[in-house]
Amino acid sequence: MAKFLGTILIILLFLICSPLLPIKNLPRFFIVTSGSMEPLVKSGSLALTKNINPSSLKIGDIVAFSSPANPEDTVLHRISSIKSTTPLRFSTKGDNNQDEDTWDLVEGGIKGKYLFSLPYLGKIIAFIQTLFGFILVICLPALIIVVNQILKINKTVKILLPLLFILFFSLLIPSKNIRALYSSTVNTSNLTFSIVELNPPDSFLDMDDNYVRNIRNFDINAFAFDDSSVVNIKLYYSFNFNPWQEYPDFIYGDRGVFHFTSPQGDGLYSFATLATDIFGNTEIKEFDYFDYQIKVDTIPPTTNLNYQSLPTPVYSGQNYYDWTPASSLCDYNIATVDEKEVFVLGSESTSIGGTDSFFHVVSLPASASSTLTFSYRFLSHDIADFDHFHVSLTDIAGLNVLEDILNIGNLNSDDFNYDTGWISLNRGLTHLAGQTFRILFSLTDTGDGDNYNSYVFFNDIVFSTLDNRIGETSTVNFLTTDLGSEIIDTPSEIPLTTGENEINYSSSDSSENVEIDHHQSILVLSPLVLNKIDKNTIYLFNNSWDQNIDLSNYSYAIGDSQSNSLSGIVLPQQSLAINISPELPPSCQLKLFKEETLIDSVAVDDLNFIIWQRSVDGLGPWVKISPGPAVNLDYRAPVSKITLSISGLGVTLSDMSYTIDYSNSAGPQQIYGQILPSTIDVNGFSLRDLYLGTCSSGGTCTPSSGIGSSFTVTFSNLTPQTFIFN
Repeated sequence: MAKFLGTILIILLFLICSPLLPIKNLPRFFIVTSGSMEPLVKSGSLALTKNINPSSLKIGDIVAFSSPANPEDTVLHRISSIKSTTPLRFSTKGDNNQDEDTWDLVEGGIKGKYLFSLPYLGKIIAFIQTLFGFILVICLPALIIVVNQILKINKTVKILLPLLFILFFSLLIPSKNIRALYSSTVNTSNLTFSIVELNPPDSFLDMDDNYVRNIRNFDINAFAFDDSSVVNIKLYYSFNFNPWQEYPDFIYGDRGVFHFTSPQGDGLYSFATLATDIFGNTEIKEFDYFDYQIKVDTIPPTTNLNYQSLPTPVYSGQNYYDWTPASSLCDYNIATVDEKEVFVLGSESTSIGGTDSFFHVVSLPASASSTLTFSYRFLSHDIADFDHFHVSLTDIAGLNVLEDILNIGNLNSDDFNYDTGWISLNRGLTHLAGQTFRILFSLTDTGDGDNYNSYVFFNDIVFSTLDNRIGETSTVNFLTTDLGSEIIDTPSEIPLTTGENEINYSSSDSSENVEIDHHQSILVLSPLVLNKIDKNTIYLFNNSWDQNIDLSNYSYAIGDSQSNSLSGIVLPQQSLAINISPELPPSCQLKLFKEETLIDSVAVDDLNFIIWQRSVDGLGPWVKISPGPAVNLDYRAPVSKITLSISGLGVTLSDMSYTIDYSNSAGPQQIYGQILPSTIDVNGFSLRDLYLGTCSSGGTCTPSSGIGSSFTVTFSNLTPQTFIFN
């Protein structure tokens, strides 16, 4: 009998004390004092809960948690929704209540998951928790057992010690009732609650004012304060104001360093922290995008020749860009815009919520002096952090960027109707000679809905074997763009002179990203030049791109004789034949004047039998030609380049291979190439620039040394021609 009573007493004491036990893995019993969970859990029941990982909870689970009105009380309600996972937040509701609870439940306040309940037993436990009930149910039976066992001293040793322990432990139980309250209502008017057993920690980031980084890996210092002890600090980040994400690493203790790696690349990162103490209390706070921010910008600015205020070169060299749909990534559309057929990325009506891209593989010849030219028009209803247009050259796999050509977006947050208009850009690519790569056009548009869309039109993509040839002008202009930082150093207007101009340029931004030096050769052409002569006719070529030339201010002279006035209009990029009467003598010097200034001249002979001709734009040497193809070669020693031109070609020509033999300090050298029908203009003319040297992908070119004065050009089906330059 004594053993049975002792067992009952131990069970009752465990039920009474289980809410106070510090061992979390043991089941815990609580008294239900309200009907908010009826009919499932009746008032007066004894409810059993178990410890559980809060992340495994789901909608419909019943949980016990600290009351926001009084942390000493406990609430038993059902999870009605999961409001967030980082950090973990739940909505709760009593089954017998009409409305959801007015607070958010966080993981730090959860005491356990409900298993089952024992009806009426809670009322018995509640009675025992009173002073009278404790004396009547616990103390009196225990005293009877002790007295009985003392009378049987020889049998009491094994039973007496546990009972004495029970009586001693009962003296330690506080006289205040254990209020394991399950409440259906809590006064929460206009209050924000931290559902914790104790005060949660407070955590902070220690970041300097320089919030721009030109590296993607950097350290962030964090620290936290708490009434007890901080167990860990977790870091959360948002990329370009997108949803918050938990960073995988965290700090043990109340201070330390996060080694952040910018997992989503360049852009704007916002940061926040949550700390947890030894009692499992987790910090509760609203994350603010603007409290802690770092702009990651590792991409230098992009600088290109801008032809907005400069005449756009007319293509006349070989184009190594041969677009075919089968070899391109097809996120693009083709449309007619501004009376031209263009490629389109993005949508004019809605945000695409991602990235559209287009690429094509291009191979440049090893010796070509190549340039890239294209035109674009970018329109945006969002800022550059979300929407931008990017043009780059990458490796064949598209994994590594060889060179950024253009990064542009709307940097004016006050204007959501951004339109660049049509812009033509040019970039020298001589340093990529002999390489095969992708040209990649991509539009990133991550706005929401129809009001934040961006899109781009682009066309006229040319990889030309010519240096820039422009009409008469005084300056060259640049377009420098940078999405991440302020541009602090960019080339200003550069004055040009007629003839060859070699320029170097680059830019830098406030993140200390410095663009590689770009090298470009620009040939400024005289507006009007002589380009063909026979005994009865002289031909004048207009080098301008959009201006007619009125010949009323021009004249010509033969030798030192009096000048003869000219008349007529020469259209842009066209030749005009001027009949000469009387005819020119077989040998003479022909001079061309603008007003009284000599602008071009040539000495010719044998006009009775042959024609003299040179490149239509006034480049290259004069050569004697007969009917059929004629080859010209111009050697520009200061820049180690040659211009090869051939005239008199039929556009039906299948191909015309050529070899150029010359020598340098390393010995005999050869350049190979071919002229394709697509590179011959309507006048049967084709030309290209060739570089005599070696170039690297880093943007540097080393001219050949010791170049000889003799160049021999051999075309298929033509007699080799040798050109000698002094």
